[in-house]
Amino acid sequence: MSLSNAAMTVAPNLSQVGMQVGSQDGWVRPRTLRGVLGFLRGYPWLVLPMALGSLAWGRLTRNQRIIDDRRALLKLMAKGADYYCSLFWLFRGFYWTSDPHRPASFFAIHEDQPATEPRTLKVGSLELAYGSGDFDAPELRLSWPIRLFYRLLGSLPRIQADNRPLPPIEDYRAMLRDIFGPTFVSYRPITSDPNDPETVRAYMTHDYGAPWLRREGERFVADLSHWESLEVVDPSKYERYGGRLEFAADLSEVSITWQGVRYTPAHRDWAKVRYIFTSTVLLAVVVEQHTVHVHYLNAALFGLAVRTDLTPDHPIYRLLRPFTLRTVMINEHAVHTIIGQSGLLYHGSALSWPSLETLYQHAADSYRHEPMPAYLERQGLLEADGAPAPGVAFADESLRVYGLIDRFVRDYVSLYYADDAAVAADATLAGFWARIVDGLPATAGVAATPTREGLVDLLAVFIWNVSFWHDYTSQTGNSLGDYRLGAVLLKREDVYGTVMPNMQEHLVTLLAHQLTTVQGPKVVDNFHHVWLDDEARAVALRFQQGLWDYRADLEQRNQGRDLVFNAFDPAVIETSVQT
Repeated sequence: MSLSNAAMTVAPNLSQVGMQVGSQDGWVRPRTLRGVLGFLRGYPWLVLPMALGSLAWGRLTRNQRIIDDRRALLKLMAKGADYYCSLFWLFRGFYWTSDPHRPASFFAIHEDQPATEPRTLKVGSLELAYGSGDFDAPELRLSWPIRLFYRLLGSLPRIQADNRPLPPIEDYRAMLRDIFGPTFVSYRPITSDPNDPETVRAYMTHDYGAPWLRREGERFVADLSHWESLEVVDPSKYERYGGRLEFAADLSEVSITWQGVRYTPAHRDWAKVRYIFTSTVLLAVVVEQHTVHVHYLNAALFGLAVRTDLTPDHPIYRLLRPFTLRTVMINEHAVHTIIGQSGLLYHGSALSWPSLETLYQHAADSYRHEPMPAYLERQGLLEADGAPAPGVAFADESLRVYGLIDRFVRDYVSLYYADDAAVAADATLAGFWARIVDGLPATAGVAATPTREGLVDLLAVFIWNVSFWHDYTSQTGNSLGDYRLGAVLLKREDVYGTVMPNMQEHLVTLLAHQLTTVQGPKVVDNFHHVWLDDEARAVALRFQQGLWDYRADLEQRNQGRDLVFNAFDPAVIETSVQT
């Protein structure tokens, strides 16, 4: 296929979701004045006039995304979430977004790229590499108003004096649709009673629990029992996390063992223990898979290495340019917003700070930088012939998507490296490789010396992690769309009458979701100007066409399933960890 024909093949698909192929217009960038206004929005008595002002600004600049964001947050404020809403507004004053469908100039190549300074985050005995200074987002440097915002974020109370209960589930869903729009829970296939065994099966095979599912002998298990020993900040107020879930070989006959007691759906405390376990799953994915594995051991580390060890004319720099957009900035901020002591993981959950440090270390020690087929095999989710385990849609779709990424990277690398000798002869690549090896834990499994096959795996795993896997592990809204599935905060039932948080407390998790849903360029967007030549451009076009073909085939496969699986829809997957 010629390049022109390939472009014609992909372009109609891009237009179906509003992508403007060839556009060189960039997003509207934040401005200092907006940051100041955002700071003022942090005070509840100024929220309404600032809201009206920002809506007017959105209309003045014809920026529909600004308008939509302000309307959503104004509605949330109207629901009575004054304290958290003020933080929403403050954040949005700094992280202003606009039209996400014109990404071309966002992937501009900087021949004299500004310096990115290496930083190290120390959490207990764990050291994580990240960068400071992002030319993709110079306005979002850690200025004093943003630092003050993070101090406010770190003052979030866990238990709210306002003890309004969560509304009936249908009213809650209507509220979410009204505030966030109809796509807030678009991936989640679960609509039945969360305590029903079929719902638990769906959650563990099609939804947020899938990263923890593995096969042991004739049973499927999800073992989070190591969470049971973690201390909470106040045992008199908060319940412990943890649990070990088991399915029979056909994914039936579910049970959960928690604190040494085995519970089945017939047990009187099944609802409580099921809620504790699925809440642990939610928090475990966010803490271990999303924050440590994706944000720091992939996005932060590779983003730093691309900026400091590769030159803009290097083919690997060009390959990774779309997949490292704004990752330096977002992970510098995540030190304060997510992973640190002022972050939402600490102040939103009941875990003590030493417990979180233990989890961060456990997550790093358990990380393997391995292709998805190897991961699924290690989890026991592949049959002897390499086919995915029956009934586990997550395994089936992961194999398909990762196969497309692997082919893309393999074809691209072969354009510039004929064999292992060509890889070994690239001194610049050697420096990049050395930084990655130094930044990953020894258990990650990356060889000290690069080979061509090793390079393909290193890059393909990274691209998978920062695009499809990042999106999958960050979609907390899919679980929060039904608060009965779980929350990050667990309270003592004998003290508060329920383990569930109340409405005001639940909003801290909605805050976390809102902070991570700013729209960005998608993997099917037009970033073909970054490639060095037409051959590389053709490889990228084939990759994107493969993604569109996957999307069409996915619709067919879902017609034969009792539960649909749409979590890897390429039309909504962003290229990088940029939020």
